[in-house]
Amino acid sequence: MAHEKSVIISHRRDFDGIACAAELLRLLDGSVEKILFTNPNSAEILSTISCIKGLKDSVIYITDISLSDDSYSSVISALGEIHSKNNQIKWLDHHPWPEDGIKSMKEISDMLICGENKEYCAAELVYANLCRNDDTCKTIARLAHLTDFNIRPEDKELDADLVKISQCIAFLDNTDADSEKLRKSLVENVAMGSLKGKIVDEIYSQYKKSEAKNIALLETTMGSIRLGKYVLGIAFAENLQSNMACAMIKKETSANIQVFVTTKDWSAHVRSDDGVDSSLLSKRLGGNGHPQASGFTLKISNPKMEEAIKEYTENVFKAAKEIFG
Repeated sequence: MAHEKSVIISHRRDFDGIACAAELLRLLDGSVEKILFTNPNSAEILSTISCIKGLKDSVIYITDISLSDDSYSSVISALGEIHSKNNQIKWLDHHPWPEDGIKSMKEISDMLICGENKEYCAAELVYANLCRNDDTCKTIARLAHLTDFNIRPEDKELDADLVKISQCIAFLDNTDADSEKLRKSLVENVAMGSLKGKIVDEIYSQYKKSEAKNIALLETTMGSIRLGKYVLGIAFAENLQSNMACAMIKKETSANIQVFVTTKDWSAHVRSDDGVDSSLLSKRLGGNGHPQASGFTLKISNPKMEEAIKEYTENVFKAAKEIFG
């Protein structure tokens, strides 16, 4: 039976994930039934997969999402059931994967391109393997490379546009209906090769209303710890663009390792200087990622914000001491 319907599952938290979805939207041209966004932890991935359990005779594209050591078994099991219903699964990712996870995923994949790639982001993999003849996809992939590898372009206008849209994406890192609607509109805008437009301005105006409050929270919750020759800095806010937040942490604490935690879902964005492998900390705490950019999420037991932040900080410092000294 022919596969005419398509579903896109991509990373919710950064421009690379949005760019992948935008490229696929162009490639699939009208056959996309759903665009779903998730983050790379087992609970969120499984929740997203549950939305397509009844799917048949379709192609599922999963992009910019990795599997961690402790989550791949349950995720692959859930996808195996979906694959058995005459669905194809095509997964393209550039983050580290456990070797056993790759081996198991190959058995139910119709395309699997995964494992750490230090040269190409996920949007570049989508372009190279699926839509190489589309010049707009080439542009989208190039822009995603800049954001994902934290490269500041010499073109100041382009730099400002990339920062602005990244802040919009960070602001929309929620699962509520309004965020989902705005995020899909943003994908459609990027699919036209544009970082600007009415939808970007609309989201950005909402982001700016909360920015001052979030920066104030970041500054008041900032802390650091020395770990041998390294310094780890940590701070919290409800919603800020992660690279910007980590840059502020580095500036204030001189930290080699910066941990920014979003209090809306207790997800941590970890950045580090060259030569310092941040992913060691993220993997220890159940996450994954690249040496200089990784992440994790911790469950917090205390409902009071001040105590929850203290609990989270203590857990991160404890893990960091075990790894770095």
